[in-house]
Amino acid sequence: MPRRDRREEPESRTQWSSLQVGILVTLAVVFGGLCGYLYRGTATPAQVAAAPPTPPPPPGQTQNPPTHVALAAQLLASAQQNPKDPTVFIQLGDLYSDHKQYPKAIAYYGKALELRPDDVNVRTDLGTAFWYTGDAQKALAEYEKSLKVDPKHPQTLFNVGLVKWQGLGDTAGAVAVWKKLLQLNPDFPQRAQVENLIQQASAGPASR
Repeated sequence: MPRRDRREEPESRTQWSSLQVGILVTLAVVFGGLCGYLYRGTATPAQVAAAPPTPPPPPGQTQNPPTHVALAAQLLASAQQNPKDPTVFIQLGDLYSDHKQYPKAIAYYGKALELRPDDVNVRTDLGTAFWYTGDAQKALAEYEKSLKVDPKHPQTLFNVGLVKWQGLGDTAGAVAVWKKLLQLNPDFPQRAQVENLIQQASAGPASR
């Protein structure tokens, strides 16, 4: 799914950049096999989209570097020229997160937050990157920092519930957070999905 760079300003991070390719992290709860995915900082729900595999080059020919590697090199060059600009580090974090290179994503989100510590969306994406490395506690710690800045942030509240449920086995805590999400955001577009997730969590143990 192509997108414009959603990171140019903290309040304008809603579309996808056309430069980023590869496997995109799903941004919605798809009940059944895909229940373990989290929202990105400003995401709207989308199904999992995977780029088709790239065929090997013909014999005797070399394959060009993957697009995201070339883009990362451009962004790194820009970061060297503008080390005080958090936007470039956010773009690098997004790029590596989209390609499931979460340790690198964590490093660049961290650099961005050193320059823009109150960016709730970046903080939430950092927490999500920690989650995908298997560290539920660090994920929750970042989400809690996000909620100190914006207690109503729906993506963060959603993610807190999922990590409590699937990461810590805290069903009661997860349900409470999701109910708070719906109370604070009554017009949340995915209200029905959250209500279904509350029912699913209440019915039995989580599965990752």
